[in-house]
Amino acid sequence: HAGYILMALVPFGQERVAANSAASALFYLVAYAFTNFAAWSVVIAMEKAEGRGLLLEDYAGLGRKYPALAAVMAVAMLSFTGVPPTLGFVGKFFVFRTALDGGFVGLALIGVFTSLVSAYYYLRVVVIMYMRDGDPQVVSEPWLNLTAAASAIGIVLLSIFSTPLFNWAASAVLQYLG
Repeated sequence: HAGYILMALVPFGQERVAANSAASALFYLVAYAFTNFAAWSVVIAMEKAEGRGLLLEDYAGLGRKYPALAAVMAVAMLSFTGVPPTLGFVGKFFVFRTALDGGFVGLALIGVFTSLVSAYYYLRVVVIMYMRDGDPQVVSEPWLNLTAAASAIGIVLLSIFSTPLFNWAASAVLQYLG
């Protein structure tokens, strides 16, 4: 994901897109933070129960046994992938648009290609959670549940209301750039 942030910053030297360049990077960082909090809250809940690091197969059956946690993880995986209408999609849209506005068509195409490749890995988690049988265990702690729920809700709400967030990022950047 650092590559997407850097992609947004490549055209920063061009005055006409400098503000959007930095705002796109900032927006993507916010999107990535919410998505990470959502995904890691599920991982932590499962790792605490298992007492060890997890394998991909350990997520089997999560969709049946703990549908709310599986939904949070699914939203996070879809957002990491950049599937509409998630916050990750909006973030990647702004990043790719900035690259295109700066004249970096090849870079934007590489970004789209890497998103498609990453879809295999992220969506595989979703398939395993919902399509395979298993008996996953989780630890239910209020702070984990709150983090998971707030992050997933943030991913959805901020994707719907992405324009004010982007405008805030652009305003912050413009104040800095003077």
